[in-house]
Amino acid sequence: HAKYRAAMLRFSDESQAPAPEAIVVDSRSNSGAGTLVLHLCAFPASAGPVLARKGRIIAFLCELNHQVEAQFATRLLRVALDLTPMEAAVALSLRESHDPMQVALELGLAISTVRSHLKHLFHKTQTTKQSELLRLVDRLLSGVPA
Repeated sequence: HAKYRAAMLRFSDESQAPAPEAIVVDSRSNSGAGTLVLHLCAFPASAGPVLARKGRIIAFLCELNHQVEAQFATRLLRVALDLTPMEAAVALSLRESHDPMQVALELGLAISTVRSHLKHLFHKTQTTKQSELLRLVDRLLSGVPA
């Protein structure tokens, strides 16, 4: 409860850009059930029918299990960063391997296509280096179980 209150205070401070935050509410990994995670993140106002205040989501709660982790991470990146499905897939694959050539092999793409998606990712996320991009992705997905 204290973590939630502190996070909400930080998140609702409109004098600062909100940093994504995830709080593990209940981890049921031993029982076979998913993990309940509370995510506090900034999304564009165009993100759809969400609880929003001045273009920010206040909070959302979701249960994750291994079957939906990748789908959730992809949707989160797509909405938060306005990515295409393939740009999100490239970002997630880069997060795992850190190697554009390996990403090309995993996704069945030409290396030039991966590099093109990487350029789009840099532009959309206002980053200039792969390490900056991956730090941003890690911050957004910090509450998604590995």
